[in-house]
Amino acid sequence: MKLLYKFVMVAFLATVTASTTLVAQSLETDSLALVDLYNECGGADWSGFDTWLNGPINTWEAVTVDSAMQRVTHVGFKNMDLVGALPESLGNMSEMSGKIEIHDDVGLTGELPSFLWKWTKMERFQVKRSGYTSIDTEGVENLVNLTEFNTEKTPIEGMIPGVFFTLPAMVKLYFHDSEFDAVPEELASSTGLDRLYLNGNHLTEIPDLSGVAWASGAKVRVHNNYLTFEDLEGNVVIEADANVEEFRYSPQAPIGIEEYSYPEAGTPVALMAEIGGTANVYTWIRGVDEVVGDASTYEIDAFDADAHSGNYFAVVQNTLVPGLDITVANQKLFASEQAQDSLALVALYNQNNGENWVGFDTWLNGPISTWEQVTIDSASQRVSNVVFKDMDLTGSLAPELADITEMGGKIEFRNDSLLTGELPSFLWKWTNVERFQVKFSGYTSIDTDGLENMVNLTEFNTEGTPIDGMIPGVLFTLPNIEKLYFHDCEFDQFPPELAQATKLDRLYINGDNFTEIPDMSGMTWGSGAKIRLHENFLTFEDLEPNVVIEADTNVAELRYSPQANVGMETSLDLAPGDTLSLAVEVGGSANIYSWIKGADEVVGEEASYQVDSVGADDAGDYMLLVQSSLVPGLDIFSELYTVTIGGATGIDEQYFGDIRVLGNPVGDDLRIEADEMIERINIYNVGGQEIHQELVQSKYISIPVGHFSPGIYFVTLRAGQKYRTIKISKHQ
Repeated sequence: MKLLYKFVMVAFLATVTASTTLVAQSLETDSLALVDLYNECGGADWSGFDTWLNGPINTWEAVTVDSAMQRVTHVGFKNMDLVGALPESLGNMSEMSGKIEIHDDVGLTGELPSFLWKWTKMERFQVKRSGYTSIDTEGVENLVNLTEFNTEKTPIEGMIPGVFFTLPAMVKLYFHDSEFDAVPEELASSTGLDRLYLNGNHLTEIPDLSGVAWASGAKVRVHNNYLTFEDLEGNVVIEADANVEEFRYSPQAPIGIEEYSYPEAGTPVALMAEIGGTANVYTWIRGVDEVVGDASTYEIDAFDADAHSGNYFAVVQNTLVPGLDITVANQKLFASEQAQDSLALVALYNQNNGENWVGFDTWLNGPISTWEQVTIDSASQRVSNVVFKDMDLTGSLAPELADITEMGGKIEFRNDSLLTGELPSFLWKWTNVERFQVKFSGYTSIDTDGLENMVNLTEFNTEGTPIDGMIPGVLFTLPNIEKLYFHDCEFDQFPPELAQATKLDRLYINGDNFTEIPDMSGMTWGSGAKIRLHENFLTFEDLEPNVVIEADTNVAELRYSPQANVGMETSLDLAPGDTLSLAVEVGGSANIYSWIKGADEVVGEEASYQVDSVGADDAGDYMLLVQSSLVPGLDIFSELYTVTIGGATGIDEQYFGDIRVLGNPVGDDLRIEADEMIERINIYNVGGQEIHQELVQSKYISIPVGHFSPGIYFVTLRAGQKYRTIKISKHQ
């Protein structure tokens, strides 16, 4: 019995030792896979992943380790800026589970790798807004726990993989806004789906889905494809399915391509709308709303340029598919290409305030070659350029401008504040244009449909135009783009496509509303590049990774100073003996703090400032100056804290009324207006050194400051014993 006991104990200990070794090796395997991910996919540039490669793996940001089995069970990929190719070692992390999210990683391109399907415990998988164009499906059939698969806005093309429709636990399939063009046969026999989003692709047909067994509350979306009524007539019954909450099939893309035709006078013309369906209703429209026909073909017996020139399109409806209008692409008839251009310019004049333009007296009189600011190509006799910048354009640009198909060179729209709304997409039909400027206009957004076709564009400029939101990413992907000017607008977000730009020599985003910018240190710049980031809401944490751009031999200028003040103006009314506590958060790893009282008294050198028991001398104006040893030349200020002690401000400035700085940041001259007489002015730099003083005795001050270095200055205005200090920014 003792011998048997010893044998059992030896076997048990051997098993325990082997199991312990296996667990250690597994956790080590997971760790090595994450090290590979960090090293091969841009980990050094991830924001918020500072503990990676330091200390135990369970302390790494966004990494979940199961305490019992000591394995990595989840990684929060969605906040990483992944680039390159995912390492194959990720497939060794066999305990990955739950919801996997790979988001906004346009630098991950090519094929979505099959080793990810070794994560068989996954329940939800999302690869959204990434750069992949195909899927390696080998092993997908093993994802028996997967309930969701999502490729939203990832440009995967071809046929949707049929294997996803056969997975036993699958409930939600999101393939929308991708590049798919075919649906697999497995869809028709799928069961249990409560989400199927196929919208926003290139589907030209779908199978009969009337026999699919949907889950309760199902939503099915097939809109924004190229489907016609023959695809939908058999599927509208889905709406009547008790399990289906939504079946959305409208709108669909226009059918066909835009065509220009130049019939000879007196010849017959036939325009056809070839749309599948058994119960179609046709309406042919000329121009905007003139109904000219109600059959599938619109016929003109004898073409007359004066009577028949213009744009025609058909709207097709179907009595079996309610709520869907399918448009047949524009068919444009003109006597000649030259007449086509002429009519477009006439429309511009009539619709966009031509009668009030100054210096355009010959328009609508004589040949268009004599019209002011119109250039005719001598070979083709087509309009090749129009100088819009001197026109006082109002309203919405005439859509007929798209018909001037040979427009090229430099296009300039300027000072047209009454052109509002969305910058129209028909302008992107001018594919020969090399430089496009819309400066100081009233537009607040850009319709980017077709902008990808501007393959000759080298410059895009929206200076001083109040366009907001995210900068359109497509602009960074254009093959010849070199200069992008988005300054003094209202933009507040960068697109992920920024990383794809390879030869920019100008990137101006100054004077916008950016609160953060990506790491641009890995970008390839054009020779002599100038990058301007100043006059936003950036702090040192945004700029620390980017200051290395200054050392790039291709970069002539990186300008990031000044930036907007942080915090809000605050008034604090304290009683004697109260505690004064001031604090401002400014991101950065090497910040240097200076609390300034009044004009130049430094009272603290920490991120916060506190006085335990205040007295009368503590009243006054305070602000925090933050500098960084890693970002030289930038001073970030807080807004003012005005502290009163028992009603006393410490600053007696009641003799001053309203004070106005005319232009701040200032240029060559500092101009100030006051409601009352100012006797003296003193100007200090941020170090407290006086660099200018002057007796003025005036309500209106103009002082040359063109020789001042760019930066922040304090201006003290005095009258007798009273004073007031204001802060100015000096630009180049």
